[in-house]
Amino acid sequence: KKVFLFIVDALRFDFVAPKASKSCGDDSPFNCLSTIQRLIEEQPNNALIFRFDADPPTVTAQRLKGLTVGCFPTFIDAGSNLNSSAISDDNLLFQLRRKFDTSEGEKEGNCMVALGDDTWASLFPRDVFHTTHMFDSFNTWDLNTVDDGILSHLWSFFPQENRNDVPWRLLIAHFLGVDHIGHTHHALHPLMTQRLRLMDTVLAEVLERLPDDGVLLLFGDHGMTLEGEHGGASDDETQSALFVYSKQPFYSSPNRTN
Repeated sequence: KKVFLFIVDALRFDFVAPKASKSCGDDSPFNCLSTIQRLIEEQPNNALIFRFDADPPTVTAQRLKGLTVGCFPTFIDAGSNLNSSAISDDNLLFQLRRKFDTSEGEKEGNCMVALGDDTWASLFPRDVFHTTHMFDSFNTWDLNTVDDGILSHLWSFFPQENRNDVPWRLLIAHFLGVDHIGHTHHALHPLMTQRLRLMDTVLAEVLERLPDDGVLLLFGDHGMTLEGEHGGASDDETQSALFVYSKQPFYSSPNRTN
């Protein structure tokens, strides 16, 4: 009944998938998301991981349009990434808002919440979300404002007294530090390791507080090249990861394989 979308902008697939002979360190951003790897091993019926293939152009505004509207982006649209216009087509968020507003007992409270990348505010009218805390996304030299802003608000949406008493049905947290570190430096910079470790810490805390009827989806909207760029159609740019976790098992068999 409750969905947490944990978006790590420009999250490469190999930042998430286990990588043999690599360890998380200053010169290696691989295997830093240890919480995902641990859960895949320890709770295989509750944790799933997939390769997430994004359709080009691999820019945030077009990827969010594709994810919510269900259409294919075009390279002509890529130029609008810096000046995203509001979505008027029917889409998943419009449908969810209508559903929540007409459901008994769902008209009160923060049913739909968005934190982080202000591209969401550009794409969706103000009345789609009940609560938003958005931060400027286009200064790629700013590595911290968006992520710090999310963390300054995030925990208020997880009551400490009763984790099942959260005031939302959909909570989106769109982190930008990984993307901006890539643009400012490169994919293998020591700051990338630090940011992925932070994302792992945040993920572990979110999972501790996730309600019993909640599902978490962690994914990247696209990947990035080793130089930290994206927008094109190379494997590094299009391949990201999707991690799904629920406290209720997806499979009844304790010996699930693939």
